[in-house]
Amino acid sequence: MIFLCCNLFVFKYNSRNKLMDVNRVKDFIPKFMYPYLQLITIVVFLSLVVLLFIIPTATSIIWTFAIPLVPISLLLIGYSRWRIICPLAWFAKITQNINIFKKVKLPIWFENNFYLLQFYILAIAFGARLYILNNDALLLAGFFIIVAVGVLLSGLFLSGRSWCNYICPVGVVEKIYMGSNSHMKHVNSECSSCSACKVHCPDIDMENSYWKEDGNTQKR
Repeated sequence: MIFLCCNLFVFKYNSRNKLMDVNRVKDFIPKFMYPYLQLITIVVFLSLVVLLFIIPTATSIIWTFAIPLVPISLLLIGYSRWRIICPLAWFAKITQNINIFKKVKLPIWFENNFYLLQFYILAIAFGARLYILNNDALLLAGFFIIVAVGVLLSGLFLSGRSWCNYICPVGVVEKIYMGSNSHMKHVNSECSSCSACKVHCPDIDMENSYWKEDGNTQKR
């Protein structure tokens, strides 16, 4: 119910273009605060995993409090800011800078179908919640650990921000909540050097990325 109310809140204000103006967010969140905000999200993520091992009923905290906070955080922080402070983005960045293995650029299929891919991963995750993860704290903790390991491996073997751009199921949620308010030029790149992992990178030019993807029928 809380998650449903959060979604209704999001779509109500998205239609009015009020809360999701990244320039407005930029005014009251100084750039030097981003590392601290990311630290908070990392601590929260790790704390929730530990909590699931300690308290068997902690799943109720996850589903009724932590998960509904994600869309609210997306609104308050903004699309580009969330891509900086997201805890999973931090995991990806750890192995992104390790060059033991040659980084592989994903095939063009991912560029053409990432909306559906992220949506299906999200649907599978929600299905797993209903049938497996809803009331089992250890399985839910294991699920979060598997996701974190998957992010680390993606940064180790895949070029650039492949996880964020093509795989992460939160990516499609970001597009729904905030994609329509990306009409601005905003440089947000966290990469030391561009690997061209995405044709129209939102971290380099958010407005250009939005318009280039506007004709993608998968968005509908």
